[in-house]
Amino acid sequence: MGLRTSPRSIIEAFAGVFSEAGVEFARTTDATFDQFNWAEDEIRHAQRRHQHHRDVLHHSFGLLAPTHDLMSREFVYRSHCRELLGRIAAGSDTTVATAAEVALSLVQASHAAPLNTIAFGLYVRMWKLAGFPALDALGSVQVHYEAIAASEIDDLENWTRQKLAVRDRTLTGITCRGHHHDEPVTCRFAYATDSAEAA
Repeated sequence: MGLRTSPRSIIEAFAGVFSEAGVEFARTTDATFDQFNWAEDEIRHAQRRHQHHRDVLHHSFGLLAPTHDLMSREFVYRSHCRELLGRIAAGSDTTVATAAEVALSLVQASHAAPLNTIAFGLYVRMWKLAGFPALDALGSVQVHYEAIAASEIDDLENWTRQKLAVRDRTLTGITCRGHHHDEPVTCRFAYATDSAEAA
C-alpha cells in the first residue's frame, strides 16, 4: 500500500475554494429553508381558510416550487403560494401562471425593452392581483390603463398566463397513509391509495 493523502490535508489545501463555496452554499440553503417555511405557513393559512380541503392542501407542497429567482423575496413567493393554494382549494387549474409569475416575467421583459401601454397595464394589474405592497408611484394608474386598454390587457393576461404555464404543476401521484405530521387524519388520498391497491 502506498502513501495516502489524509482527508484533513486535502480539506486544508482547498480551504479557499471550500470557504467561497461554503458561503454560497449557506446563502442558498438559508434562502431555500426560508421558502420552505413560507410555503408551510401559507399552507397552514390556506387550511384555516378552506377547512373542507385541509387534506388536499396538506399534499400541495410540491406545487409551490419557486419558478423565478425573485421568488426569494418573501412577499413575492407568498403571493405565488397563496394563489396556487386558492386554486387547489377551488379545484381550478394550477398549471397556468400566477399573478406573481406574470409580474416577474414583465420585470424581466422591461430590462430588454420598455413596456408598451398594454404590457405596463398588465404589470400594474398583476401587481395588484398578486397583493404586492402598495406603491405610491402606481397610485390610481391602474384605473387609467384599464380605461384605455382593458380588453387588450385581458387578452395579454390570458396569453401570458398560458405561455408561462408550468404543465407539470399538478397534484398527481400522491400517496397517503392516513397520517399528516404523525397525526391520524381522514384524507381522500389515503382512501384513493387503498382503493388502487385493492384493485
